[in-house]
Amino acid sequence: MAKKAGLDTPAMLVTTQKTEAIAFKKEHTSIINKSIKDSFTGTFEGIYYYNHTERVSDEILEKLDEEFFPTLFQEEIPKAYELRVIFVHEKMWVGAIMSQSDPKTSLDWRNYNHQNPNRIVPYKLPKEVEEKIRKFPQLADLNTGAIDMIVSKDKRYVFWSAIPTVKSAWYQKNVIIQSKNTSLIFWQNHERKRNG
Repeated sequence: MAKKAGLDTPAMLVTTQKTEAIAFKKEHTSIINKSIKDSFTGTFEGIYYYNHTERVSDEILEKLDEEFFPTLFQEEIPKAYELRVIFVHEKMWVGAIMSQSDPKTSLDWRNYNHQNPNRIVPYKLPKEVEEKIRKFPQLADLNTGAIDMIVSKDKRYVFWSAIPTVKSAWYQKNVIIQSKNTSLIFWQNHERKRNG
């Protein structure tokens, strides 16, 4: 859907075969592993667990079985910063996440540093990129959700993933607040919730 909307997307591979994963790694300087569908999140004995993006080295690939559970591999693109785009019907809000200033969050901003949270600031998309993003929910038949993107070091706007449903109460609450006053209260409350 992202490609149909005209958005730039990274090369990716879903496979169960070690040989295919190794061949994909050889085609790209660096590759990462991501969730194919919904990420796991949960709290056990006061500890918050989740799965996030990981870099895949040659050593990791060599340790794989010849066949394994379907896995998503993706080209790693060097980032300048990350974007979270929230859309509710025709409304859209964008925050730039300065994840690259912290080694803990440089690969995936969701790997939160609770002691030193990433700075998140309102962001104005280039008009041509905004138009493409607005096409995506229409093509995907979505009226609410979020899109994660990156801005690469060579200034490409690259579609990373989409979250089609807004499940958690804090997310819904703060999107509604934001839709009323068009501020980025969402981002402030998001960090308070994660850090609190």
